[in-house]
Parts: sequence; structure tokens; C-alpha cells
Amino acid sequence: MGACHIAGRMAESLLRRRGKDLTADDYELIQRLRLAGLLHDVGHYPFSHATQDAIENFCAKLTPFFKHEDVGGKILEYDEDVRRALSDDGINPSDVASVFSRSDPDFKLANLISSDLDADRLDFLPRTSHFTGLPYGAIDLDYMISQLCEDNEQRPCLTFRAVRAADAFLIARLEDYQQVAYHRTVAASEWLLKEVIQALLGLDDNDLDVSEEGIVTAIKDRKWARFTDDDIYARIDRELNSPRKFGDPIAELMARAMLARKTPKMVAEFHRLARPFQPGPGAYDVYVELRKQLTECALQAAADFDIDPRLWKVWHERKALTKIGSRVPAPALSGALDEEKNDDEDQANQMIRLTKPGGESVVITSVRHAMCSILADYNVEIIRVFVLLPPEQVGRRAEIEQRFRERVTHAGLPA
Repeated sequence: MGACHIAGRMAESLLRRRGKDLTADDYELIQRLRLAGLLHDVGHYPFSHATQDAIENFCAKLTPFFKHEDVGGKILEYDEDVRRALSDDGINPSDVASVFSRSDPDFKLANLISSDLDADRLDFLPRTSHFTGLPYGAIDLDYMISQLCEDNEQRPCLTFRAVRAADAFLIARLEDYQQVAYHRTVAASEWLLKEVIQALLGLDDNDLDVSEEGIVTAIKDRKWARFTDDDIYARIDRELNSPRKFGDPIAELMARAMLARKTPKMVAEFHRLARPFQPGPGAYDVYVELRKQLTECALQAAADFDIDPRLWKVWHERKALTKIGSRVPAPALSGALDEEKNDDEDQANQMIRLTKPGGESVVITSVRHAMCSILADYNVEIIRVFVLLPPEQVGRRAEIEQRFRERVTHAGLPA
């Protein structure tokens, strides 16, 4: 609902910048974007990306799978209730789906739904801040919406006056990821959840067909809407209370820990802001080497402490400031994108742009007085080692942590 509301505000502000009264066609366009904001995540699996990742891993060697954007498109295509609700109001469902799927490269306003400055991000940062008590949602929302405009190529942009507001927004989003999405407890819980869902999918009598064909069939039969968080909880509980109990003591241990909210414990962590394209200690190969060291140490610790290797996880994430991020070093970024030399043009077009007099625009990372011009060349890199301790091993966490401190040699690893 929040993304729907903000998408409408963004669209209206941008269209009014054209300097004429809004027409009936303009209001239809606003409604189309509002609906795209409302429905852009309708295809999310239960537990969101955790289940999507579990399904992707499960289906990797078996059959193609749908990402949540694909599922959303199929819902608008095949769910009769959704289609009727839209069609009865004169709206073509495929027109809405094409916005959040970005299937029409000529429809530049799709950036209001999916880009570095979209309605979803402008909605979730303040909302996450409110419910977590963290300060990273204090963005200048109203001002940024008021400064929306279009460049000579009809791409949504901000005026140059909004550069500091946009700068602060991008930095706040990066901080939010580190403090919320990548929080150690969240990361550990999501790993556990993915493993349990994969165990469910692997059961001989599993009736969840998550292939592309199976999902489309479930949508057509009006069964897909029943696949919810509660449905997964019920399946886990039912399996734990069956004689089989997953047929695997490790899967059973993980499932019981998940339901009891006993998360895996972190025994090692590496966290840095690095320039992966620069030679030296910030280079990407250092990150790769440390992941290798931590993986080897985890396997050895599994043997030394007699804890099954499947109860260990070397978790890692790299996050850039923008969708392109450090794939293009900052000094070359503006020219590479403006001359359309970047391999990932759609991702490049989703960056925040600022208009100059005359309608020309530049990416925010090329503006010298923007913090982004420096930070665009950096990645946040995090590596953590988690272990789900069996009941008889719960007192050995400190001993395991000491083992990692002794055996993993890197300046960035806490002593």
C-alpha cells in the first residue's frame, strides 16, 4: 500500500513538471503506476527471498524456476480474481505487469517502480526505521518527490537541488542493509529457514510443485494463494510430529531450532568497506581468499569438535551503493553510462540522474560534490561463520571462536 501511494505521488509530481494541466490520459498513467506499485511484489514466495533462494537451489539441477517478479506476472496473467478486479475498472493486467517486469524498454517511468530511487525504497526505509527504532529512514521524502523531473530522453530524474537529499538517501539505504537485512541474527535465521524449506521440498511425498509449470497450474486452480508463511509452518510442524521426522536428524535439528527461535551462533566475522577494483588490500581477491580460509577452518572445526559440516555456514554478502555499484570504477562511470558502453544498460539506466539546464542529465556518482562520487567505487563486504550447536555442544561457542581467531590470519578479522 505504501509503494502504491508513493508511486502515485511521484508520478503526479513528475507529470506536473511538464507545465500543463493533467489530462485523462495522465491520470490513467498515474493509476497504472499506482497499481504497479501495489502489485510489484505480489509474486513473493512465503518468507520472501529466503524461500525464493531455497527453491532456486532445489530446482538448480532439475527444472527452471520463477523469480518473484515472474510469479507476479503470472498472477496477473492467470489469476481470474485479480484479472477481473483490474479488467472491471478498464485496466489491462499486462500493462501493469509490464511496468514491474520492465519488459518495455521504452517505458522510462518504470524507474518509479524499480530503480535506485523507486517507490518501494522510498516506502520501506521510513517504515523499517519506524518499526526497528533505527534512524536510517529519516530521508527527505517530500522534497525528493517535489524535485522529480524528466531529462531530454524522458528518463525520471531529480533536479540538481536535490543532490544532497539523494546522496543521504543512498547512504541511508546502505546503512539499513547492514543493520537490518544483513544483521547477524537475520542472516542466521534466513540460512536456517532456507535449509528447512529445502528439506521439505526434498521429501518423497512433497506435494509442493514449485516448477514453472507447477506454479502456473496452482495459480489457475486458485491454490497458489494458500501457499503462505503459515502453510510452511504447518508443513514443518506436521513433519516433525510424523514418525519420519524428515528422515534426517540434521534437518530435524534445524527445523526444531527454527520453530524454537534458537538461531545459529556466529563464531567469526569479517566486515569492511573495500574498493574491489583497486590493487592492494581492498582488492576482491583478498575477499575471496578470506572466504576460502574461513571455509577451510569451518570444515576443520566441524571435524575437531565433532559437529556435522551441514550445521556450519560461511555466509557472505557484498553490497554496493547503487545498482551498478563498483562494477564500473567511479571515475569512468559517467562516461561509460552516458555513451552506452556499459554491458548492463538496464541496470545503468536505473541509477539516480540529475538534470542540468537544457535537459541533459548525469548520474549522481559523477557529481563531484556528492558523497556518491567517492562511495560508488566501494563495496560493503561481510563474511560470517555460523554454527548451529547441537544441545550437547552449546557450551563450546567461546572455544570455537578462539579456534577461528588462531587459525584465520587476516588483518580485518577481529582478534
